[in-house]
Amino acid sequence: MKWNLKKLFKNKFAGILPFFLFIIAVTTGYGTHGNLRNVSNPASKNPSTQRLVYRRNREESADSVADEFLTRAAMEEPEITSILASLENEDVRLDGLEYRLKSKDSLTRKILKRSQEQNTGIRDAAAGISDVLRYTYVTSDDKYSETVTRALRKLSRAGIETAVYKSIWGQNAFVYDWNGKYRSAPDPNQYQGTNVVLYTPGDIPVEIQFHTEASFRTKQNTHRFYEVIRSRDCSPEEKAEAIRQQAILNAEIPVPEGARELRYPV
Repeated sequence: MKWNLKKLFKNKFAGILPFFLFIIAVTTGYGTHGNLRNVSNPASKNPSTQRLVYRRNREESADSVADEFLTRAAMEEPEITSILASLENEDVRLDGLEYRLKSKDSLTRKILKRSQEQNTGIRDAAAGISDVLRYTYVTSDDKYSETVTRALRKLSRAGIETAVYKSIWGQNAFVYDWNGKYRSAPDPNQYQGTNVVLYTPGDIPVEIQFHTEASFRTKQNTHRFYEVIRSRDCSPEEKAEAIRQQAILNAEIPVPEGARELRYPV
């Protein structure tokens, strides 16, 4: 008996053959175009490769979120800068205005660091960063309290509300949240000045530091100690010495009149 294969496939197996060809393609890792699927690549299952891919994905995500935040901040920056600059005079100046918008590389690094330290997602880490826009006022001692009050009141009238109010002068140190509720007492040895975090109507965080000439100069001079304190490479002894040196210099800063009496809301 002779088999007519052509006739057999045509009449009896014509409907079954495509199904078997599809099963073969799936089980051997080939797609409908005959290309080997990436999942069959042994390198993709290597732990080192997986960690590299994970890190790259996080970096790309942080970069994208940083770009989004900075784009939104740049849209609101001109109005905020205009309000704050209107208070400048011979006794009051905005210092470092060219750095008011955080750089993209710096923001991306900060997002990644916070995400790792707090074990949280990229977007949640970014939401907790308060200095996407940042400003520094430097005033004479006798104009200090007046400048803090005028600036915050003027921003409030523009819909830019204070979320965190931190004041540290001498041994008087406190933090209030945006409900006016006392939150904590920071270490007065590590910082002298008033630091506030505000949010714009577009939900962009703005950080403003208020300094006297003396406190601003000391802040600049003690930055090297700050870097030691937060470094992972420095020993506990080195950090303790940095804190001690920082405290010595901060203790020498004169407290401007009325600064200890300032409270939130101003």
